[in-house]
Amino acid sequence: MTEPKTRKRSNTSIILVILALLLLFLIQWKLKTILELNPSETGTADSLQIQDSIRRTGALWRADSLRLVDSVRRVDSVRVADSLARLEIMRRQADSLALSRGRSRGEFAAMWKAREDSLQAVKDSLVKVQDSLDFAENTRLAELAKHLEDSVRTVDSLQRADSIALVLRNADKTPPQGDILLPSGRYYEDQALRIACKEPKCQVFVSVGDTSNPRQIKDPLPITKSGKVWWRVVDSLGNAGAWQLAEYDLATDQRCGKNAYPVPLGKRTVCIDVFEYPNRAEELPKDMVTQEEASRLCAKDGKRLCTLEEWQSGCHGKDKSKYPYGGRYDQTRCATAQAKVERVGRKEGCRSWWGMFDMAGNLWEWTSTPNAVRPAFFDVAGGSWNTQDESACTSTKFSFYPQNQYPFVGFRCCVDSK
Repeated sequence: MTEPKTRKRSNTSIILVILALLLLFLIQWKLKTILELNPSETGTADSLQIQDSIRRTGALWRADSLRLVDSVRRVDSVRVADSLARLEIMRRQADSLALSRGRSRGEFAAMWKAREDSLQAVKDSLVKVQDSLDFAENTRLAELAKHLEDSVRTVDSLQRADSIALVLRNADKTPPQGDILLPSGRYYEDQALRIACKEPKCQVFVSVGDTSNPRQIKDPLPITKSGKVWWRVVDSLGNAGAWQLAEYDLATDQRCGKNAYPVPLGKRTVCIDVFEYPNRAEELPKDMVTQEEASRLCAKDGKRLCTLEEWQSGCHGKDKSKYPYGGRYDQTRCATAQAKVERVGRKEGCRSWWGMFDMAGNLWEWTSTPNAVRPAFFDVAGGSWNTQDESACTSTKFSFYPQNQYPFVGFRCCVDSK
């Protein structure tokens, strides 16, 4: 009768151990689920939102951890204590059975010792679960702390960049410079106005007629009729250049043929070649030519070498400006500050009002006008590729021997208008 009761109690102990192991499996599964949770993404724009997210996440984790630890404690205090109490009762019963039946007390002691070891293993496993939960919570908090630190560092970097930009904005008060790639002048067909800024991220504004109606442009502005166009550039810091005026005269009196335009000169009109000889765009101008040979080449084309007066009239424009593009020297406009001659027409800004290119710089040009001081010499005009601000419409020389050839002297041709 006593043996079936002992077996029943033994079965009960086994069931308790199985339940404890099952509880351990459930706790481990819960731990794995927790550890696989992805950290919530935190933004970097607002550190207050990051801190609030960390507080919410930390609160959830602490709640989960407390529930799991509480579960462990209940298992530890109820299951383990109950099992130990039962084992103590069973030990005493085993002692009684061993004495009553003459069995070896050591056999029963070994059996109970094995069961005690199993129960202790369960208890140790539960402790490890608790340690794992503590480690998971600490790891989670460490990750959130790192996210917070990275976010604060990012916010500091953005604030530092804003501070630097503010300093630069306050320090840079210099207005930007721009180039107009359709110079003021007379044209004989529709054109497109292009304006380039010399700084990145500039805005270009134009106003037709006067400055009262400015508008931003990004594409070339069509010019289809005569008139005034005001333009300015504004950089990314808000510095604005001064309004500048460009005037356009769309004429219909072209009667000079290919690559030549009319220039009024008193009561007559003279047709002057657009480019230095051989008067073809994108070609290198002819140098190494004597003054007499230059006259002969013009005559071969039915023209003549320009006089100094004709040449300067084509260069000055209607406003008698010092340079073909205006009253102040600009080394970017013409080939006046470089190491060699340029192909004609490539300097778009080096155009006179009447349409002649490269009358400042590139090559000095022979004229048919004898010098007033030394009549055996002929005036040369315009300057060459390295004469800088001396490459003006008024710049002349007579020190070149007309019978010599020079690598820095060329010419252009003229003809009276019909």
